[in-house]
Amino acid sequence: MIEKRQHSRILVQDLHAEICVTESGTSQQSILQGSVVDMSNSGIKIKLLSPMPHTSPMSKISILLTNSNLSNPMTIKGMVRHISVNNECGVAFSNEVKSADIDEFLFECVRNIATN
Repeated sequence: MIEKRQHSRILVQDLHAEICVTESGTSQQSILQGSVVDMSNSGIKIKLLSPMPHTSPMSKISILLTNSNLSNPMTIKGMVRHISVNNECGVAFSNEVKSADIDEFLFECVRNIATN
């Protein structure tokens, strides 16, 4: 199968994700926990610890990425692209996310994997 992705996926280890879902037009929020499966410059795949609630396409998604070995956590905004039956959630980054910030964060993640 030929990979059609514009940005390569990078496997990361021990990267925790806290996902905050805010429903459009309300202040109702859901907080979910999970671990990052992989990430690229345009999106992220997260294995959730609990099922994703039904969300509208206009829901706001904010993801806080943390790891005990990283000096700085990262917050990413985006929109849900897909949810699989095994609670893996794909999120596309919003246009607010700067590619240079993602590159720097991914570099730090990969460097920490290599040194541990």
